[in-house]
Amino acid sequence: MIKTKSYFKVKELIEKERLVVIIGPRRVGKTTIIKQLVEENNSENAYVLADQLSKRDFKTADELVDYLIFNGIL
Repeated sequence: MIKTKSYFKVKELIEKERLVVIIGPRRVGKTTIIKQLVEENNSENAYVLADQLSKRDFKTADELVDYLIFNGIL
């Protein structure tokens, strides 16, 4: 699979950060990049698609993480 500049930027971010949020228009490859990274890196990384969330107006990263844990997503 072809790896784009975005792929390498996201890979760099997930190595440093606790939470990485990827946003953008539909059909630009967000999910493809995440699935590539998950396949390559069998660690404790997880991904969630916004379509899976009933709530989407999180004010902080901690609020999002707490929501995901509480709902059994993480």
